[in-house]
Amino acid sequence: MNTVDQILIILGTFLPIAGSGLTIVLASIFEGKLRWISLVIIPAVTMLLCWIWAGSIWQNGNMLAAALFYVYFISLIIYYPILLVSGLVILRNNKQAGQSGTNDSQ
Repeated sequence: MNTVDQILIILGTFLPIAGSGLTIVLASIFEGKLRWISLVIIPAVTMLLCWIWAGSIWQNGNMLAAALFYVYFISLIIYYPILLVSGLVILRNNKQAGQSGTNDSQ
C-alpha cells in the first residue's frame, strides 16, 4: 500500500465528520434558499462519497470507517425527516405571514 492509498483511506474514514462540519458551516453562512439547499444536498453528497469509498476502505479492515459510516447513515435517517418537518413548518409560517403582510420567520 502506497502513501496515496493511505491518504485516501484517512480521508474516507473521516469524511462523515468533514461532511457534517461542512454542512454546519455552510448552513450558518448562507441564508434563505441557499441554506436549505446546503442542508439537503451536502449530507446526501457526503453519504454518496462515503458509499463509493466504503468498499475499498473496509477491505483493508478499517472498522473506524465502518463505524463512522453507519453512525452517519443512522443519523441521516433521523436528520431528513426532522429537516422535512422544519421546512414544512417554516413554509406554512411564511405563507401565513405573507397573507398578513409580515414575514418574520427566516
